[in-house]
Amino acid sequence: MPITTRLPELEHWKAQVKCQAGCPVSTDAGRYVQLIAEGRHERLWTVLGANAIDEGGVAFAVWAPTAQGVRVVGDFSGWGPHDGWPMRSMGASGVWELFVPDAYPGQRYKFRILGRDGVWREKIDPLAKATETPPMTASVIHSSSFKWNDADWCKHRGDMDPWRAPMSIYEVHLGSWRPGLSYVELAEQLTDYVQRMGFTHVEFLPVMEHPFGGSWGYQVTGYYAPTARFGSQIRATRAPSSAMPAPTTSPRSMALMNELFAAAVMAAPCVPPIFSPIASAAPTEFCAAAMDDSGRPRSDDTMCVA
Repeated sequence: MPITTRLPELEHWKAQVKCQAGCPVSTDAGRYVQLIAEGRHERLWTVLGANAIDEGGVAFAVWAPTAQGVRVVGDFSGWGPHDGWPMRSMGASGVWELFVPDAYPGQRYKFRILGRDGVWREKIDPLAKATETPPMTASVIHSSSFKWNDADWCKHRGDMDPWRAPMSIYEVHLGSWRPGLSYVELAEQLTDYVQRMGFTHVEFLPVMEHPFGGSWGYQVTGYYAPTARFGSQIRATRAPSSAMPAPTTSPRSMALMNELFAAAVMAAPCVPPIFSPIASAAPTEFCAAAMDDSGRPRSDDTMCVA
């Protein structure tokens, strides 16, 4: 059975997993819900969507202020018309939440929302961290194992003088640049190409998930999910269900893909990551800085690609 919890920090959710029921509500839960209600929560992906817990299980939360009811349905519950688990409303905040101990990364899910007109509709998770490959549309539970390794670059970033350094930006749409390449192949070939051509920066057209492959990606349906068209970042932590085949991406491929596109997940909505080389006569490493709303690099969301 799922466990209803109060939205908030993952530490509180972890406590819920351990005691299974009747846990005290975190004193921070009210603060997080209030920030969401006021539109002032600045890291929504950490509290909404599907967040896997280290001890097992997944905390689901979605903002649906006009819904009469919400259920979460997925591989962990079945996809029948009467399947799924009812979520609990967090009052005027518009947030609905539920903890499901039997859910785990790699499983598909959607939210079933009862509108004011009395009709149930299936919706994807707008804060999903992974998706099925289009034209399939389910959101997928994902827990990243990515480790930042750009400490040296960040340490010396202040020594650079970008205002006086040359700049030549290569803007690229991954789907039409050498069509048919995977993320791993793009990481190798695109990096080699821009270095040989003398570009100093690379700017990606949207790499977030979108429904129409013929577009340039501007009809975004998942700001925190890199499109699955060029490879999947999904790795199930248990045996996958029969409804979802086991991923085939190798550990090396996974590492390369995460290295190149992690910034797409971390970046502020609508702002693509900007890649730039370390200042040197012959750059051999490219770095990405997720940008904040003012266009400045966010120091905590920067990474490099060799």
